[in-house]
Amino acid sequence: MIDIASLQQTAISSVTVTPKVHVSGAGSIGNHITKACRRKNWEVTVIDVDRSALDRMQSSIYPSRYGAWDSSISLTTPDKLSGPNPDVVVCRDAAR
Repeated sequence: MIDIASLQQTAISSVTVTPKVHVSGAGSIGNHITKACRRKNWEVTVIDVDRSALDRMQSSIYPSRYGAWDSSISLTTPDKLSGPNPDVVVCRDAAR
């Protein structure tokens, strides 16, 4: 007799899923969150309304903190955002 529950669990545990994360904001907190997600090998897209903040993240903030820019990180502004919906969206409380 086939144990369906065991078969389902085996199938589920053998699938590897890489979460897709959108991080809102390229400032200090956004850099830390991005690095934490990349340490887990998650796909990260950083979104900021200010293109210069994204450029600063790539050229200055992230490399100075973590040694080098991670070229697998995507940077975009909200008006250019495309592709599938993320699995996780991380944004800080702007009211603070």
